Amino acid sequence: MALATNARARARVGLGGMGPFLFAAAAMFTAMYSTQAILPELGRDFSVAPSQTGLTVSVVIGALAVGA
Repeated sequence: MALATNARARARVGLGGMGPFLFAAAAMFTAMYSTQAILPELGRDFSVAPSQTGLTVSVVIGALAVGA
C-alpha cells in the first residue's frame, strides 16, 4: 500500500513540476516568433527588403542554436 501511495505522490509532483516548464517553453517560442506576424510592416516602416526583415526571426533562432 505504501508503494502505491508513493507512486501517486511522485506522479502529482511530476505533473506540478511540468506546468512551469511548459509555460516557460511556450513563452520562449512566442518570443522567438513574435516579429513574424509583423514582418511586412517592419519592411515598410524601415524601407528594407523582405529578406532583411526575415533576419529578425533568423538571428534569434541562430542565437538560440549557438547557446544550446
